[in-house]
Amino acid sequence: MATVQCEMCGKEVGRTKRFLVERTVLHIGPECEKFGKPMEPAAGGMQDVRPGNVPLAMEMRQKRLQSKDVFSDESMQVELVPDFGPRILAAREKKGWTRQDLGGKIGEREASVHRMESGALRPTDQTAKKIQKELGINLYEKVENQSTKTQGTAGFTLGDILKDALKKKK
Repeated sequence: MATVQCEMCGKEVGRTKRFLVERTVLHIGPECEKFGKPMEPAAGGMQDVRPGNVPLAMEMRQKRLQSKDVFSDESMQVELVPDFGPRILAAREKKGWTRQDLGGKIGEREASVHRMESGALRPTDQTAKKIQKELGINLYEKVENQSTKTQGTAGFTLGDILKDALKKKK
């Protein structure tokens, strides 16, 4: 019978198993198993060095990559107001806060607040909501549902537009 070496204590043992010990995967013998957590086989083989972190990281990655349909809720279409910068600046000054004060309350750097106030940086929807809450202002306005003229069930195509343009030329 072939013997292998326990990676934890160095003893020659008949078999080893993969265990997680202090965030490190080791092949350890039966005597050292009490010091770690057994690694369960994953769907594609064995789990990685940090089994608890991999699924969480994959889940977070999936959330980042998912696209959000901003037009999914037809009843409440809102858009950031064009003059968001001056509104933020005026409300901040009215409260007597510095850019650093506002940045600390919304989790943004002072430079980012300055760029938002100047209109050079459009705040994300999440940041805009934080700004609205802290300053007591409204940065969104409702927009009308804009629909395009459709023909039949397929809708307008580029070919339809070209045909219309050619008819107008004649």
